[in-house]
Amino acid sequence: MFLILSAIFFTALPLCRAQVSAWQETRRGSIYLGVGISTYADPVSTIHISQPDINNGYDLQNVKSSKTVAGTNIAISSQLYYSVGYFFNYNQTWAVEFCYLPFNYYAADNQSLKMQGIFNGKATDSNLVFSSKTGNSYGMGAGSAMLQFNIVRRYP
Repeated sequence: MFLILSAIFFTALPLCRAQVSAWQETRRGSIYLGVGISTYADPVSTIHISQPDINNGYDLQNVKSSKTVAGTNIAISSQLYYSVGYFFNYNQTWAVEFCYLPFNYYAADNQSLKMQGIFNGKATDSNLVFSSKTGNSYGMGAGSAMLQFNIVRRYP
């Protein structure tokens, strides 16, 4: 019996592997998730209006944005952005990331703008007061978002 067990032990010994420590293990990629709050940036823009059916095509220049919907005091609620990424190299410094960024944009009320282009079939280059009291408003609300694909580099 002892000889049989010894024979099994010594023939199986070369097939056994040594224990591998965590430092000898090759590194694998890691997944990360991110959630944050989209903040208001207050950009100045040029808005292009194209209405060929009523013979309009003009630009509103130097439009300031607002945190509130024009003509109201309702503030735009902060919206969350989401990102998911994967670090793929040995040192965990390079990643690919998908990011969903919602945003809102409303033109500020009671501002002076430059209007340039064709308005009601006539060329125009004039200044106007952009106000909800005069029937002017512009905004992009719910449903406006960007889906981004990013290459990320993390410095240790």
